[in-house]
Amino acid sequence: MDQEKYLTERVDEQIEWLEKKAAFNQLRFNRVRMVQLLSSACVPFLVAMISGGDGPVKWVAGGLSVIITICEGILALYKYQELRLQYRSTAEMLRKEKLLFLASAEKYENQEGSFKLFVIEAESILAQDNVQWRSQIEKVDKPK
Repeated sequence: MDQEKYLTERVDEQIEWLEKKAAFNQLRFNRVRMVQLLSSACVPFLVAMISGGDGPVKWVAGGLSVIITICEGILALYKYQELRLQYRSTAEMLRKEKLLFLASAEKYENQEGSFKLFVIEAESILAQDNVQWRSQIEKVDKPK
């Protein structure tokens, strides 16, 4: 694979994929956290309104408490925030390495075989991301 093809088909595509996954996880995290926040803010208000009996306010307060618990479980299970940070970090590391290579800076300065060195560095970053992702998944799958 030549340099231009590697940069566009491997590095740029990986950066784009990582950025999309980071944005997806950030959106999911923010939505679930917002539902959780709104629900938890309503519970004390509704509980204060309860004057006794089996009115609908008790059911709403109880339902919101269930939603809060479910939201916390979803956040713990899917780890949206952790994955977002991991994807963003990997994308930025790849982008930095690409810029250093294109500018012939630091370890790529005046070095024969700098493209091979860049490929090794980029693949190392991607492999490290894969290991981190696998570790996140294994944490979810392991019973406590």
